[in-house]
Amino acid sequence: MRRCKRSVCLTLVIVSMASVAFGDIQIIGLSDIDFGLITPGGNTVVASDSFCVYTNAPSQESQYEVEACGAGSGGDYDLQDSHANKLPYSVSWSDGSKSRKLSCGKFIKSFALSALPQCGGGNNVTLELEIKQNDFKLSSVVAGSYGGSLFLTVMPR
Repeated sequence: MRRCKRSVCLTLVIVSMASVAFGDIQIIGLSDIDFGLITPGGNTVVASDSFCVYTNAPSQESQYEVEACGAGSGGDYDLQDSHANKLPYSVSWSDGSKSRKLSCGKFIKSFALSALPQCGGGNNVTLELEIKQNDFKLSSVVAGSYGGSLFLTVMPR
């Protein structure tokens, strides 16, 4: 646990396993994302993780769609401290050719799957989380440790 004074420590826990297989789609290398220490006065804080989404059956599935829901009310993307104080964030998904904002309840379509097992040892997706300090007054946020969960759904198209 971090100790924070006059700043906000943020960690987002991505709910996933190191390797998850649903049908013929697999996610490899997805990790927790840590915003680190945030101090008032900045404009935007971005944290990200790159990982692999691939298929063993490229002839049947070449594209996928993705949805992300937060643990907040109605799937909102919020980080919370132990007193239920909230910090909003946004989520973007990029496959290298395009980056799209995600929202709970809406699947984003037409991302290309890698046909190489485990993406050939590389990554083909970046999940980006963003806190825009201009969207709220960070000075009014209670200092402390904030955390949350993000639930990802990836399925063939």
